[in-house]
Order: sequence, then structure tokens, then C-alpha cells
Amino acid sequence: MKRLLQSPGINIFRYLTKHFTVRFFNNDVLKFENESRERTVIMMVMLGVAGLYITHIQLRDYLMPIFFNADAELIWKKRTIILTLSMALTGIVSVLNWENIYPDKKDYVNIMPLPVSRGMFFVSKSASLMLFVLFVSTAFNAASVFQFPYYLEKYITVNLIYYAVIHFIVAFLANLFVFLTVAAIQGIFTVLFRNRLFIKLANLLQVVLLVGFIAVIVWMPQVTKALTGARENLTPFFYQYPPGWFSGLNEMLVTADPVIFYPLAGNLAMAFCGVLAIFLISVPL
Repeated sequence: MKRLLQSPGINIFRYLTKHFTVRFFNNDVLKFENESRERTVIMMVMLGVAGLYITHIQLRDYLMPIFFNADAELIWKKRTIILTLSMALTGIVSVLNWENIYPDKKDYVNIMPLPVSRGMFFVSKSASLMLFVLFVSTAFNAASVFQFPYYLEKYITVNLIYYAVIHFIVAFLANLFVFLTVAAIQGIFTVLFRNRLFIKLANLLQVVLLVGFIAVIVWMPQVTKALTGARENLTPFFYQYPPGWFSGLNEMLVTADPVIFYPLAGNLAMAFCGVLAIFLISVPL
């Protein structure tokens, strides 16, 4: 703490951001405070292998399009499936970090008496959220950033590096959207309910959300079936499925005829701004 007290503002920001970020890796399920480097590497490798395998399974037909049904129109569907699993995993991790999303009493008791402004306190907390989501998203999509350009090279009409960067950014935004959604739900319950009632409802809500994200993974065959023909027939599912919004945003940025995806981008913008606004409003409350 003496180091914190004697450091200039930028060092205080880094100190607090690191403090909050480390706390995400020290919850009841993922305790990384001891031997943090080794366990963090293990977690990153597991997510990376999962992302590599899932992406390969979805895109392997495009390596030999002559022998398989490698239709360019199906790329949206394949990307949506990958984003669905990525967002579901991020949702699970977010629920497991339920207690660390917002500052708790320990944070206020230990940090607020120090010469730290409330603005820096909340900015550093928000920065830690971004870093944690970036870590999870990077771990899962590290391989797919290279797989997409390699597997789909024959179907890509833009610069391959640009294509890879857009894929990474969109994947990060998709995972950030899930994290902010969980945070917004918690924020609403925090404002509406207090004390013991909130604790009971929060525990129940955690279980419901966790089961919901796991159910998305279990029901992937049904999701895949619903995605079949969704783009071609412009079904309601095409416009209402959140991972499809991000997949549509990606296609809109890398295809020559993105008009069909404009409504998806509109839905995405409204939903993203909505959860972000709820999160920012609930933090001071």
C-alpha cells in the first residue's frame, strides 16, 4: 500500500487495474492467486484448444471444397455457430465471476480511504473488466484468427490481414456483449433488491444463468438446425439471434454486398448500447 500511496496517478491506475484483474482469477471455482502464472497458462491453453477444434470442425469442408458442400453462403452460419460457443463460454466464465464484476465492500473499505478519486476507482475497475474479457476472447480465438483466413482464402475478397483483424475485433465485441449483459442483469438486481433478499435472489439468478449458458452448448444441434436456411429465407431467427448479429457485422465489413446484414447491425447497436447504459448507470447506484 505504501507503494500505491507514493506512486503518481498513472501508476495508481495500473496498480488498481492489476488488482481488479487478478481478482477475476481468484473466485470460488478458478483460484489462480497462488501459482497464478501456471494455472492461467493452463486455462488459456484449454480455451485455445477448444477454439481451434471448434473452428476446424466448422470450416474443414472449405479446405477441400470439391469433395464437400463448401458453399460461400454458409460461412455466416459457420461463423455464427463458432460465436455462439464462444459467447456461451464467456457467459459461463462471467457467471463464475459474479462476485467480482462490481466493486464490493472490501474494495471500498480497503481502497477508498486511500488518495484515490472515485473516477479513477471506477475507471480502473472498468479497465479490468475489459482486460479480463480480452484475455478470454484472445485465448479462445487465438487459433481461429489464423484459421479463418487460411481455410477461407478462396472465398475472401479483401486483404487477409484485414479479414483476420475484423474477425478478432468482432469476436471480442461478442464476448464483451455477453459479459456486459451478465453485469447489467446483476446491476438491475442490485438496485432493485437489497441485503438478504438480494443474496438469495442473486444465488438463484446465478444458477439460472449458468444453466442457460450450458444449455446453449448442449442444444447446439437445435441451434444449428434453426440456422439452416435462416439467412436465405430471412426467418425471424435470423434477425433475433444475438450471435448472428455479430456474425452479420463481420460479414458486413468484409463482403461486397452487405445490405442484407444492415438490420442485424441495427439490432446489435441497440442491444449493445442498452446493456452498456444499464451497466454504467448501475455502477454508481
